[in-house]
Amino acid sequence: NISDGIRQMAIDQVLKPFVHQLYQEGIKYTGILYAGLILTKDGIKVIEFNARFGDPETEVVLPRLKSDLSDIFVKILNHKKIAEINWETKGLNLGVFAVSQGYPQQPIFGSLGKVADFKNCPLTINFAGVRKQDDELISNGGRLYLMQTQADSLSHAQADIYQNLQRMNQENIFYRRDIGKNSI
Repeated sequence: NISDGIRQMAIDQVLKPFVHQLYQEGIKYTGILYAGLILTKDGIKVIEFNARFGDPETEVVLPRLKSDLSDIFVKILNHKKIAEINWETKGLNLGVFAVSQGYPQQPIFGSLGKVADFKNCPLTINFAGVRKQDDELISNGGRLYLMQTQADSLSHAQADIYQNLQRMNQENIFYRRDIGKNSI
């Protein structure tokens, strides 16, 4: 949960100056612009800009979108004003990425378990570096999957995700256990 003040600071100190600079240089841009930012004791700092949705942020943010995403895209592409974008206002979403042991240098590949194990998980799972072989899922990259949930509080979301990750009982995977710990 980011305060309106911090959100406005990011807009005023990073996004508006960036867009103004594009305009000054005669660059016309239509599309997605993702700003990876971090709040430090010295203020907001830019980690990266991407001309695409951020990963894994998108998997956690888009489920909160109430407006029709295709309508938003059509309006953007046709340079039409978007009157309002509606978001879920209750609770929060949280996601944790499971990665191969050894990631990013030398990920270990192998079985992640039965497809049924993943289908039986009550949370949303977005796969990345995974392939299906018969009735098993096999790691095929470093970043394997993002487990995501929506809950009424951060502590409930954390408990939900970490309990379900632990139930998966997989070897050769790693996931951070501090996601949301230092939430604003």
